Amino acid sequence: MAIPKAPVKRIIQEEGAERVSADAVDALVAYLEDKADAVAKEAVKNAKAAKRQTVK
Repeated sequence: MAIPKAPVKRIIQEEGAERVSADAVDALVAYLEDKADAVAKEAVKNAKAAKRQTVK
């Protein structure tokens, strides 16, 4: 999965940061991708347990 860096940087700036380093953006992108993977895996597991083909 690839989360674009520009929106992540914009989110950090909207929270009050005037300047955001590339390392900070990379770290947050990596964190968000890890969390998104975990949520997706759990959703697939739940769908299979409920004998569904569609993740809801």
